[in-house]
Amino acid sequence: MKPRSYFMIRTLLFALGISVLFLFVIYIVSFIVFSLRISGIAFLPLFGFRGIRILFGSLPWLLLLLAVVLIIGLEVFAEHISFIYKRPIVYSLVVIIAIVLIAGFLLGISSFHSNLFYGAQEGHLPFIGSFYRGFGAPQFENIHHGIVSSLTNSGFVIETPNGEMFTVLSSSNGIKNVKDGDSVLVIGERKGNVIQASDVKKITEDLNFFPSHRRMMKERLFNR
Repeated sequence: MKPRSYFMIRTLLFALGISVLFLFVIYIVSFIVFSLRISGIAFLPLFGFRGIRILFGSLPWLLLLLAVVLIIGLEVFAEHISFIYKRPIVYSLVVIIAIVLIAGFLLGISSFHSNLFYGAQEGHLPFIGSFYRGFGAPQFENIHHGIVSSLTNSGFVIETPNGEMFTVLSSSNGIKNVKDGDSVLVIGERKGNVIQASDVKKITEDLNFFPSHRRMMKERLFNR
């Protein structure tokens, strides 16, 4: 006969394992949402069929696959809980997916990851800082997300979330409504620090993604 404490400890460890796995899945999903936003590819459908095609080619498929595997793992663990395994598997799977997607989306649109990202850039994130510096703001060929820092005769200059500055040259009608401080998504080939834009869209996104805007907001708070 095994003592009662054995079953209590086993149940506690099992519950702890499920909780950690659940939180990790939510973290991965929220990071995917953050990645889609900070890279600007979440707004590619604004460019029509061309943008949708580029979107599917730019999705973080490895992270998406990891999230699917972890959700399946959660379901396997959940089936060991009495009030879950007595019900059809599709019920618990739908509930798990719904909770993970909702919680991941809400965390992904919050300031959680952006604060970690800039903490990593400033060297204040010792453990996972390299992860955010390497993957926090992914760059894709011919897709450029930035904030307009100045206008030029033939386009404008943008600052990316990584703090890089690029001159955008465009004959597109989309630049007529662009002004300083706007967040834009540009499709075009880059040569050095110059982007020859084929299309430009002004988007609504969190300006705290960009270092200059964060510095400006800090200065305003400091000067109050």
